[in-house]
Amino acid sequence: MQLHAAALTLWLMYICASVEAGTSSGDEVGPRFVSRPGNITVAEGRSARLVCAVDALGNFKMAWIHKGTTRRAVLATGSQVVTKNPRISVTREGQTFVLNIDGVTEKDEGDYLCQLNTKPTLTHTLGLNVVVPPVIVDVGSSRDVTADEGQDVTLTCDARGRPQPSIRWVREDSAKISSGGKAADEWVGRELRLGPLQRSSAGAFLCIASNGVPPIVSKRVLLNVNFAPVLEPPSSVRVGAVLGGDARFSCSFSAHPAARLTWRDAADRVVAESPRVAVVNEELQPQRWRSSLLLRAVTSADFGGFKCEARNARGSDALSFTLFEMTTTTPPTTITTTAGWTSPPPSSQLPAITTTWWPTSSPPPFIPWWGPSTLDPSAPAPGAGAAPSPRKHTGQYFQGGSVSAGPRPRPPQWFLLIDLLVVKTILFLANHFMNGQA
Repeated sequence: MQLHAAALTLWLMYICASVEAGTSSGDEVGPRFVSRPGNITVAEGRSARLVCAVDALGNFKMAWIHKGTTRRAVLATGSQVVTKNPRISVTREGQTFVLNIDGVTEKDEGDYLCQLNTKPTLTHTLGLNVVVPPVIVDVGSSRDVTADEGQDVTLTCDARGRPQPSIRWVREDSAKISSGGKAADEWVGRELRLGPLQRSSAGAFLCIASNGVPPIVSKRVLLNVNFAPVLEPPSSVRVGAVLGGDARFSCSFSAHPAARLTWRDAADRVVAESPRVAVVNEELQPQRWRSSLLLRAVTSADFGGFKCEARNARGSDALSFTLFEMTTTTPPTTITTTAGWTSPPPSSQLPAITTTWWPTSSPPPFIPWWGPSTLDPSAPAPGAGAAPSPRKHTGQYFQGGSVSAGPRPRPPQWFLLIDLLVVKTILFLANHFMNGQA
C-alpha cells in the first residue's frame, strides 16, 4: 500500500508539473519524440534496453509506464525509479532516457510507454517481446521403453518455450525410422508411433525441440526390443583335429535380453570347464555375443558331436558341430645307391642304405637285378667270411623284369640252369683258349 501511495504521489506531482509547464510555455514550440517507436525481442534471462529520445524537453517531465496484459504500472519519472523492482534502472544521457531491465522474465513482456507531461500528454510506445528457449518437460515425455517383438509402441516428447517449440524425431545411429509401413530419416510431431516392432527397431531415438531461440535441446529415449536368441550360421559345422592336438568351436548369436549359452557333447551333457576345456564369452556389440569352446589334447573319446545352445525368456536356438579325426600321410622317400666294388671299402665309406616304405595296400613293384653273383650261386656273399673275388663281382649289371602290383616274382628254376650252363661253357672255352696261347 505504501508503494502504491508513493507512486500515486509522484504521478500527481508529474501531472501538476505538466500543467505548470504547459501554462508557462505559451506559444513556444513544445517537445517532441525523435526516437522511433517499435518492438524489441529479448530472450529470457538477458537484459533489455528501451531508449526514448526527446527534443526540446524544456521543463517537461518524462515518465516510464509498463502496460502489461493485466495492469498498468509507473516505473520511473525522470531519472527517479518508482518501482522497487531491483532489476529496473533508468539512465539519462542529455535528453535521451534509457530504461534498463536485467534478467528479463515472461512477466516483463508488454508495451512500455515513454510519456511526457504535456497537455495533452505525448506518448511514445516501445514493445518488449520475451522469448524463451525450448525446454523438454520430463513429466509428459517417454523414458526408456522395453517391448516384445511384434508389439506397437508410442514415444512421446513434450516441450515448452516461447514461441511453442516444434519437435522432430531422429535415430541416434542415423538409420531410417520405420512407422506405419513407411521409412523416413526423421518424423515431426509430439508422438512417434512404432510397430509392429522388429529386432532392428531397437536403438536410441532423439527427441529434438527447437523454436528459433538457442539453444536447441534434445532428449534420448532408448527402445529395447525383446526377441529369442538367433545363432549365426558358421562357415562350417565340421571341425577337424589330430589326436593330441587342439580343437576350437565358435558360436555367434544375437538376443535380448541377454541369453545364456551352454555347450553340450554328443550325449547331451553340459561341457564343463577343466584344465583341458576352456569356454570364452565376449560381447561383440550391443545385443550380439560370441562364445568359443577350446578342447586341448584331443583324445579319441572327444570325436563326435557338439552343440551350442542359447536360451533366454523369449526362446532358444541351437547349432550342432561334428569333431572328426584328421590323419596325416607321409609321401614315400627313395634314395638311389650304387652297388659294386673291387675290394671291401672301409666302413666309413659304405653307402647308407635306406628303405622305401609303401602303404600295405599298395606293395612296391619288383624289379630284379642281374649280375655275375646271380649267375654263380657258389659265390660267397659280401661279409660272409672271405673277401669277395674281383673276378666274380666285376662285370655288367642290368635291371629287368616288369612292374607288378602282386607278390614279388621269382625266376623259374630252368631259366637259372640254362644261364648256369651258358656261363660254364663260356668259362671253359675261355680257359681252353688261354691254355692254348700259353
